[in-house]
Amino acid sequence: MIIVCSKADVKQYRDEIVCTTGREPTVYRTTIGYMQYPNLPFFNPSWDIVMAFLNGKISKQQYLMGYRDHDKGYYVPGYFAILQKNAAKCLQFVRGLRADQDYILVCFCKEGAFCHRQVIAEKIRKHRLDLEVVTH
Repeated sequence: MIIVCSKADVKQYRDEIVCTTGREPTVYRTTIGYMQYPNLPFFNPSWDIVMAFLNGKISKQQYLMGYRDHDKGYYVPGYFAILQKNAAKCLQFVRGLRADQDYILVCFCKEGAFCHRQVIAEKIRKHRLDLEVVTH
């Protein structure tokens, strides 16, 4: 099973936890103490789209497809473009998931809010019909 959740929910899990944001291993406090988890930088959204979305400057559609940042004077690729650029690494990771093992993919976005977690969950469901994917 693949569980996709926010950092706030990670404390309840003890399975294979992997952070979907950040470049360096992430340390979380869990029910069994502090643990360090590897990151998957190929799933990272860009800081530009994250901050623009969180600050209400762009829509969900622009987050996914890209937008022109008039303040900065350049085009910001959307999350789909980031996944396409990293497609080989993303697919390698997804294909390498074992059906007999549970994984927890986490990020820092609030629970229930739109973020790249939902996109990752959707892509895993599409490419791995044998895996149960649960989103929080």
